[in-house]
Amino acid sequence: MKNRKFNYSVAALIIILMAVSCERKLDELQLDTNYPTTPEVFIDGFSSGLSYVVWGNVYSFSVDTKNVHNGTSSMEFLIPDQTNIYGSWTQSIFQDVLGRNLTGYNVLTFYAMSSTNTTLAEVGFGLSTVHDIVSQKYKTSIYNIPLTTGWNKYYIAIPNSSVLTNEKGLFYFVGKPQSNGSGYTVWIDDVKFENLGTLAHNEYTFSNFKDSILAGPIGKYALSNFNETINLPNGTNQIQTIAPGYFSFFSSNQSLATVVNDTLSLLGDGAVITGKVGNYFATGSLTTRVIGPSTTAPVPHTYSTADSVMTVYSNSNTESNVSIASYDPYWAPYMTTSYFPFSNFIRYVNSNDIYKENKVYVAITFTNPINVSSMKYFHMDVWVPTTAANSSNKPDVVLVTSTTNNTSPSQNAMATGKWVSLEIPISGFTGTGNKSSVTAVMFDVFPSDIYVDNIYFHK
Repeated sequence: MKNRKFNYSVAALIIILMAVSCERKLDELQLDTNYPTTPEVFIDGFSSGLSYVVWGNVYSFSVDTKNVHNGTSSMEFLIPDQTNIYGSWTQSIFQDVLGRNLTGYNVLTFYAMSSTNTTLAEVGFGLSTVHDIVSQKYKTSIYNIPLTTGWNKYYIAIPNSSVLTNEKGLFYFVGKPQSNGSGYTVWIDDVKFENLGTLAHNEYTFSNFKDSILAGPIGKYALSNFNETINLPNGTNQIQTIAPGYFSFFSSNQSLATVVNDTLSLLGDGAVITGKVGNYFATGSLTTRVIGPSTTAPVPHTYSTADSVMTVYSNSNTESNVSIASYDPYWAPYMTTSYFPFSNFIRYVNSNDIYKENKVYVAITFTNPINVSSMKYFHMDVWVPTTAANSSNKPDVVLVTSTTNNTSPSQNAMATGKWVSLEIPISGFTGTGNKSSVTAVMFDVFPSDIYVDNIYFHK
């Protein structure tokens, strides 16, 4: 119902959309059980159906016939130095457009060496970009892989191969310059999936912090970066990062929190989320805590005609005729208020108050000036946490124009812990600014932590 829809998500290494399917020609369609089970990715050359995609420095890859682990050739990658004009990093993906059935394997293995003792930033499988659709549902990764000038074997265990009936992302890596900024060369050879009895699943960790808390306003949150510890054939333990697609999730109270795929819907305080991979329950849990509004803002009045309302932001109003330039413009040097968009509201908080303003001070700017002269009221719903600093502030709303601003009368200090509706007559905005050419709505002298919804002008 708003003119922009938002979601708040946990930080990840690469922010991307999960693909549900990809378009294929009818003659390429196969049943899941008939996808090839080919284990080889690169053995003296690309295996059948394999394609190669590269980002960053696209001049990094070649096939080498001199430095090989076994056979006649290996893959050679030039990791650029920090000043390379073509890019200071490279990411390569090896994928099968049709996909492969990997249910018969439990590990991806490969050999690698480097021109110098160094570390490779990231290696894994389960990442693909087929027909420009990026998928990482079953992405599995290891980081900061130590490389030497001699060949060494590396292992990336498959957390639960039973789900990999049609996996397109067979191998990928990310290379970055060394800490001193210099580049290096990496050779990779004999990349294949195997079924080894010398690996042991040590532990699945539900989150990187084991027993942890997800705290925030009600809304949807993306889950990511779960851990798996594997005992390698040499006896050492290796920590892998695995995607939430491998997990089955369980909520202690469905009315407080649910998890569908990799998205947690936070509905209330105190749900405990646990998970398992295949038949193995993961250690740790995630407990939900609601910080901010525990309910959505009041549903605004329904207006009979489109010209009766001009919506700036709302989670309920289906009409929107205001084009937004920014919900968080930066006006140097005094705006230190931070902006956090959620699915149901926006949070503005001035926790880094370096200028000692003791308030939220922020604006919403419009793509083009709007004419509010025929409107009767400005409306917004505000929720102030009980812990908000400067909660006794008496807020002002300012209509910004290209000439002089129009400022509302100071409102009463708002109650905390509940939604408060501000309904300000347009006639009450004082100033000589032209109300037929408003370029922004500015919030001033608000408490230092606020949640807002249903911002609109109406008759």
